[in-house]
Amino acid sequence: MSERTPRARLLIDSVGIFAVVVSLIFVGVEIRQNTAATQSATYQGIFEGAQQTLVNIIENERLREIMVVSEADPDWIAGHIGTADYLLLYAAYSSRFNAIENTLFHYLHGTYPQEAWQGTDGAVRVLASSSNMRYFWSGLRDGYMPEMQSYMDSVLALAH
Repeated sequence: MSERTPRARLLIDSVGIFAVVVSLIFVGVEIRQNTAATQSATYQGIFEGAQQTLVNIIENERLREIMVVSEADPDWIAGHIGTADYLLLYAAYSSRFNAIENTLFHYLHGTYPQEAWQGTDGAVRVLASSSNMRYFWSGLRDGYMPEMQSYMDSVLALAH
C-alpha cells in the first residue's frame, strides 16, 4: 500500500496541474474573445456616431451654410455670438469634440483598435486646419479630460 500512495498522489497532482493549465488556457481564450467583442462593439458605436454627425450636417442646411461662411470669414463668429447661428455652430463643434474624446478614451483604454485610431487621428488632423475648430477648442478645452486636452493641443499646434 505504501508503493501505491506516492503513485496515486503523483497521479492526482498531475491531474490537478493539468486541470489548472487547461483552466488557464480556457480563461485566456475567453478573455481574448471578450476583448475582441468589446472592441468590435466600441468600433461599431463610434462609427455610428460619426455617421450620425455627417448625417446631421447633410440634413441641416443652415448648419452647412454657417460652417462655410464662418470658415471663409474669420470675423464671422465674433459678430454672431449670442445668435441662433452661433449656438448651432457651437453645438456642432462641441459634439465633434465629444466624439473625439470618446474615441480617444476608448483607444487609451484598449477598447478601440490601434488601426481604427490611426484613421480617426488622420481625420482629426485634417479637420484641425479649420479656424472654427481652433476657435471653439479654445473656449471648450477646459471641459475635457487631460489626455484630450494634450491630444487636441498638439494636433492644433501642428496644423497652425
